[in-house]
Amino acid sequence: MQGSLFALAVLIAALISQLQCTAKQLYPPSHSGPCSSEEQLVMCGAVPFLAPEWRACCAMYAQKAVHISSVLQIDTGTHSNSSSNSSSNEDSNSTIPLPPPFPSVLRLDLLAAPRFNISACSCLNFLVAHVPAFNSSNQDTDDLNQMYQIVPALTKQTIERVKAEALLQAAAAAAAAAEAAGAQKPVFSTVQVPFSGVGGSSNSSNSSIWSDITWSRLDAVSGFRHPGTCAGPAELAFMLQQLHNGSEPQASALHSLLTGVRVPPKVMDLVSGWSPPTDCSPDNYTGPYPMQTTLIRYGGLNDPSQGQCALNYPPGAPPHICGHVGFVELDGQMSFKQAVAFWATGDVRHGRTALRIMSGWAAVNKVFGPAMDGNGPLEAAWGCASMSRAMELLRSHPDWQQFGSEEAFKQFVDWVGSTLLPPTDAWVAFKTPLPHWGHDGNVYANWHASIAECWMAFGILSDDRARYSKAVQLFHDTVGGTFKWGRGAWAANRLIGEGTETLRDIYHTLFGLGSLLQTAEMAWQQDDDLYSSNGHVLAAALEVHARIVNAGTDEALLPPNFRLFESMPAPPEGCAWRMNLGTQLWMAVNITTGARVSDLTDGLKYVLGSKYLPTGFEVGFNHYAGRLGMSMPETAALLQANPVEYYVFHWGLGSLTHAGSAALLWQPGVTVDALCPQPPGASANSSTAGGDTSAGGSTSPDPAVGGSTEAAEHGALP
Repeated sequence: MQGSLFALAVLIAALISQLQCTAKQLYPPSHSGPCSSEEQLVMCGAVPFLAPEWRACCAMYAQKAVHISSVLQIDTGTHSNSSSNSSSNEDSNSTIPLPPPFPSVLRLDLLAAPRFNISACSCLNFLVAHVPAFNSSNQDTDDLNQMYQIVPALTKQTIERVKAEALLQAAAAAAAAAEAAGAQKPVFSTVQVPFSGVGGSSNSSNSSIWSDITWSRLDAVSGFRHPGTCAGPAELAFMLQQLHNGSEPQASALHSLLTGVRVPPKVMDLVSGWSPPTDCSPDNYTGPYPMQTTLIRYGGLNDPSQGQCALNYPPGAPPHICGHVGFVELDGQMSFKQAVAFWATGDVRHGRTALRIMSGWAAVNKVFGPAMDGNGPLEAAWGCASMSRAMELLRSHPDWQQFGSEEAFKQFVDWVGSTLLPPTDAWVAFKTPLPHWGHDGNVYANWHASIAECWMAFGILSDDRARYSKAVQLFHDTVGGTFKWGRGAWAANRLIGEGTETLRDIYHTLFGLGSLLQTAEMAWQQDDDLYSSNGHVLAAALEVHARIVNAGTDEALLPPNFRLFESMPAPPEGCAWRMNLGTQLWMAVNITTGARVSDLTDGLKYVLGSKYLPTGFEVGFNHYAGRLGMSMPETAALLQANPVEYYVFHWGLGSLTHAGSAALLWQPGVTVDALCPQPPGASANSSTAGGDTSAGGSTSPDPAVGGSTEAAEHGALP
């Protein structure tokens, strides 16, 4: 009997060993010392300290790989069809360097000054936007220099009039150009649709890319204009015109989207070298990868109760984070990329692929979370934002009926409303009130920003005005809470434009900034100005963080009092650094007990996780510089160095849809009549306001102007 039991035990041990070797669930080794590298602090700094997820995260971003079983006992739900070589680098900012050189991309839009001057319009109210100003080196001074820029207060009615006038002029210019060339007159307006797409099969030499098929739709009940993503009807028309003409950066941006050129591979498995696809093939995508139950813990780890990964989960992909990878890094990203490619090329295969992805999740996934004590709300928001905007683009396309149906649309909307939104609702309701946090309320950051974008995208898609209004309120609260620094009671040793997470790391700060900018752009498509929220502080945030990224490894180029991570002192022995968002100080915590030992109070601000991400820089620059005429030199320099936005999580592709669009879709409409309409019978003057050679935003050194910034403190909708 004992021999049989012993033999059985040996057999079980052998089977367990075989399964472990087959799964190859590799983590870097467990740390005996502090979790203190820059990547560990960036990727693991917000995971609950000393929790199993924190230990696993610290090990995940160490140097050498060992079996996951030595770090964390977790059910990954792997199977024989899963990865045979899988380790982890979830949500990593580790990438394989791009093979240089790439051909340069001409970005004349970054150099052109807006051709209008709004200062002559006496009917307008004006606001003051404060933006930091940087020298060639800022480390030799403690002065926090800033410029004030005069910008107009834009009401909903003013935005509508300027947009309409710009489109009329664009249509007239396009018709005149076509007539001069002896071609059929194209029609450029928000109610026209490309009938062949760029690179389609129709004879482009004898026909315009425009037809008279109506595709812009205004919902009579909600009042939302569709399509209502960051790219509205006019932006999509502009994109197609640019592509038809072979103009930059749109031509290179489309090539990058379709082929993956210029997209940095994100290696998520150090053994197999697996990374998510960077291209956007209409035929070769092997997803979707839906799971009936998707429960994602901090750090992106699968919850033990989640069950198996999708049966078709890619070989080589890390199985212990298959919920995050499958939903966000694969299906979420790919659904939106395919939807944009559908519009840009006219190839219906892209549309079918995008719908197949979203319908797969809507049909299979029943549980998504957890709502508390895990990454559930954030992951839900990431996927919701991408997929809601993707579905909006599909349903608004004139060829939607070739592959889509109202049943498929309703199934998707019902799934998002019943499965993805509840975790976000619960998290915002529970986590935002101060008593639940135990510090002074510096809670608004990238989670709230991502949720606001999800809510707005879904509100527009489903014509849910109440959801949209909740998104607007969360947006204002998040902008005000995140970027309160540098003003009033929060001014000491802070630069306007710094965020609550800036001192934590730049990587996650850009997450929040990108979500807020994309939310503002979606609202702009509905003629609502959220960009002005809290004194146009998002413009300052763009400039501050663009400067930090532009500095690279040159510490002398960082803003005053900022230093590189290499200059950060080591924590006390037996301790690890931990950012306290409440106090905005790095605190040393005991690596064994988690007890706070001391704070780092040297008055310096250390830069962690600084790298370029395509998080709203294009749409933000297009608005503040292109529509308002503001000076944004750091953002322009960042875009010049990164001329084509790729897509990551739920941010990007602005180079394809928005770069340079303000010059056609806004600036020509900045006329006296549009800005200051005359009563019936009064003399009209449709010339460009104040002439056509001056920039719209007036820039001056910051005087002692009291209270002018606060005129738009909450950016309430008119």
